[in-house]
Amino acid sequence: MLLSFSLSVLFLLPTTQQGLPTPQPPQSPYKLLRSHRQDRAGISSLRGYIISVDKYLDRPQIERLICQVILNEKPRSSSILGVAVYYGLSELPITINLTYDPTFEHRIAEYLWNVSLPGPRRRLIIDKDVSGNRLGRGYEFDHTVGCGGANK
Repeated sequence: MLLSFSLSVLFLLPTTQQGLPTPQPPQSPYKLLRSHRQDRAGISSLRGYIISVDKYLDRPQIERLICQVILNEKPRSSSILGVAVYYGLSELPITINLTYDPTFEHRIAEYLWNVSLPGPRRRLIIDKDVSGNRLGRGYEFDHTVGCGGANK
């Protein structure tokens, strides 16, 4: 019974000409809403990414997601790197009122790493917990260590 189920699933997979399953690219766990870069005199000084996800995440999932963004987007080494994570946005609205940010209620987390900051050079602010409740806590996280040395 299990063998017949496995075989029927195998026939449903896309195949190459040799009849072997074709590897499928992994689905991206996020949608890139905006990327930003600012360079000064040929120096890569700022890289920023604003992304949206379809579910609330816990801290380890957020840290893995930041690593995934860095892996996928391949930013050049920079002195400042930022990743803002939002929930359920299909696009990033333009905010014209500086006293109210309509996207704030959707923000799950924000990571800002700056090589020039004194003391800890990493900052991960998690705004919402896995249930979507307001959290607002800061954590130490350094993508150059936590992501296997990515983007040093």
